[in-house]
Amino acid sequence: MSEPVSEIKTTGRADTLHRTLTSKGATVSMRHAVDAQGNRVSEVVVQYSMQQPRHELKDISLVLDWAAKQPGHQVQERAADRAQRQAPGQREAQQGQARTQEPRRGQGIG
Repeated sequence: MSEPVSEIKTTGRADTLHRTLTSKGATVSMRHAVDAQGNRVSEVVVQYSMQQPRHELKDISLVLDWAAKQPGHQVQERAADRAQRQAPGQREAQQGQARTQEPRRGQGIG
């Protein structure tokens, strides 16, 4: 993500993202630099394990998906990693849809 140096406060967006992901159980490292246009560029490297508790992985996934949609953020992630990270939530959603579409048995008119 990049931010104009003049708009940076002591706690920038990268710091907030770092704290949020850390609180969700991810291992996070951060590096700051200034690009040729004078913008602060913060690189936030996120590491997590597919073996982490499901709620932690789900929270990390939600934060990463949110960050990818924010202006000025750029999330670089291999497609295979993203698919694997999102798979548990997609399976749960598909299972929920299948349950609601199944005909109910034993509830006939008698």
